[in-house]
Amino acid sequence: MKRLGGPIGFAALVAAVVVVPHAAGSFRTFELAYVGLYFIAVLGLNILTGYTGQISLGHGAFMAIGGYTSAILATDHGVPTLWTIPIAGLVAGFAGLLFGIPALRLSGLYLALVTFGIAVAMPAILKWDEVKRWTGGNTGKILPLPKAHFGLGVGSNDWLFYQNWTIALVLLAAAWLLVRGRLGRAWRAIRDSEVAAASSGVNLALYKTLAFGISAFYAGIAGSLLALTIAFVSPDTYPIKLSVFVVVGAVVAGLGSLWGIVVGAALVQFLGTGDVEKWVHVSKSVPPDVFFGGVLVLVIVLLPRGAAGLGHRLTVLGSSLVKRRLTLPASLAGFAALAAVALAGSTATPGVTDTAILLGGTAPLSGEASSAAAVAKGAEAYFKYVNDRGGVLGRKIDYTYLDDAYDPARTVQDVRQLVQQSNVFAMFNTLGTNQNLAIRDFLNQSGVPQLFVASGANTWGADYKKYPWTVGYIPSYVTEAIVYGHYIMKLRPKAKIAVLFQDDAYGHDLVDGLKKGLAGGKAKIVGSVGYDPTTPDVNSQVAQLKATKADTFMIFAFGKFAVQALIQTAKLGWHPQVFVNAVASSANLMALANLAGARAVTRGAISIVYFKDPTDPRWAKDRGILLDASILKKYVPGGNAKDGYYVAGMASAFTMVDALKRAGKNLTRAAIIKAALSLNEANNPFVVPGIVVRTSPTDHYPIDQVGLERWMGTHWSIFGGLATAKG
Repeated sequence: MKRLGGPIGFAALVAAVVVVPHAAGSFRTFELAYVGLYFIAVLGLNILTGYTGQISLGHGAFMAIGGYTSAILATDHGVPTLWTIPIAGLVAGFAGLLFGIPALRLSGLYLALVTFGIAVAMPAILKWDEVKRWTGGNTGKILPLPKAHFGLGVGSNDWLFYQNWTIALVLLAAAWLLVRGRLGRAWRAIRDSEVAAASSGVNLALYKTLAFGISAFYAGIAGSLLALTIAFVSPDTYPIKLSVFVVVGAVVAGLGSLWGIVVGAALVQFLGTGDVEKWVHVSKSVPPDVFFGGVLVLVIVLLPRGAAGLGHRLTVLGSSLVKRRLTLPASLAGFAALAAVALAGSTATPGVTDTAILLGGTAPLSGEASSAAAVAKGAEAYFKYVNDRGGVLGRKIDYTYLDDAYDPARTVQDVRQLVQQSNVFAMFNTLGTNQNLAIRDFLNQSGVPQLFVASGANTWGADYKKYPWTVGYIPSYVTEAIVYGHYIMKLRPKAKIAVLFQDDAYGHDLVDGLKKGLAGGKAKIVGSVGYDPTTPDVNSQVAQLKATKADTFMIFAFGKFAVQALIQTAKLGWHPQVFVNAVASSANLMALANLAGARAVTRGAISIVYFKDPTDPRWAKDRGILLDASILKKYVPGGNAKDGYYVAGMASAFTMVDALKRAGKNLTRAAIIKAALSLNEANNPFVVPGIVVRTSPTDHYPIDQVGLERWMGTHWSIFGGLATAKG
């Protein structure tokens, strides 16, 4: 075990694995469970690259194969999650063997590029129409929440830690045996010189293919554990950059070294796939990826042999200073440091004191959907306004929201941190359909209220019996699209309709609602095209829809994609009647489309409305919009008072305050759920007059009334009365 740091070093690592859950807080244990699975991924790549010299930039793809194997077996076939782990490894290993055969002709940069191509292609393959009935496409698959097995009385986070690290240690021991034996000697011979190895009788084809298969097996196990840890998989769970991060972890560990892998895996978790700002005080003006890249450059320059080289230097230095003194590997020191950082106790009170209430949330402060960050900022500003006026029944509201970059995997980690480390009282206004789906099981199982979800997915109301702790807020997407359908049937009865939709649960709800709204009429959908929310643009989809010669264009898209659709429609000279779904109808987005030359297309566009639009002249002297402007001026310096996302955040915050008041002074989670499900709020100053925010134990959708509005070129203007899905 020389490379591992000796038997004592390995024993110390085992001891650390046993002790950490008892010393660390629940959330830190959860984070260190991630380190365990990344340890396996980096170890597998180390076998391939460090011991055979074959460069792979595609291990994220093999992780995806393992993750989806576990997800499909567990959710579609009822296979116990533990049994899916070895099966996932075998499936990924077989894929690695198949890839290893044609890869025999390649080496160096060419092999790296081909493997990188696999990583690039994998997300698209998972979304492919031919396979998405198994993979779930963009929506992904929700797995059973982790729970302890074998009668162990430990929490889910402790179980995940023990599960991941036990498997990691077993695979580490297996790798040690492999590299010490005939297989390892053959691999090292191939790495040092293929010509010399072949001359010595080494079967190059056999041993190189085996290296690919074994490495992919390790990656498949890691991918399976990632899926089981998150309890959710989607193509975004295994992005292209995951393959890059695994390579970075192997380089930092020291290629050809086994024991430095703990350090490399920790770097992947805490500075790569995790949130850099949690661990390093770095300016927010420095993008996390830039910081991570800088760390990698420094490691390469200062520690060309990675953590392994540093550990060797420290060992030599220690030996020269103190004779016959044991020096633990640097990886164990790093692991111990992580455990020390993790010594954060938990409080017994879930986010409520005599003077404060702690609410948590996530929002896309960065990434493709960052324009919607104003929803969280608007809510935060309203809470500050309430706090300055005495708070709620003597308590001030502290609202902590984390950046999930609109990535469900990040949402899972952020929510675990907020619930298990920050001990929030409730989750409030988390944005995004897939994001909320990914955390709903965990929150309901934990008895943590998931209040006023910033998504209109139909499931928040339809599945209230299964998820009693989840309450929606904005109208369901199905209701919204039904209203559009009724309007078209009445005023455009022979319309030929083209639909652009986001290819996930959000877009599918809107399409389903439109079909319901059109049922029984002569208006027809002549073209319907979905888009991948990770795609750079929707230009080709719009061109495809124009070719249908439709006279009505439904844009069921979010953020930048809605803007792109409007711009491309104008560029193509297409002039249909446009409908824009509510979450993409912000005046800011419409104005962007106008600036890019889409004014002729946007004018007359129709959407629904339920919050007051600050660009509509009719609200210029309205007390709600004036309050919005004054709050922004004081609490969000530089905030755009014409941005409707701020109003949306304040509306939901007003309802949250209303629910807290109804829950009373003796505030409990059960009390807030009871209050949130007995709302009859007719005085929300940010909601369109006439709309009542109303709930009941069987109605988890607070808003089910909407108005219609038309874009007048510079602002939206309401027309007609209020409508519901019934008419």
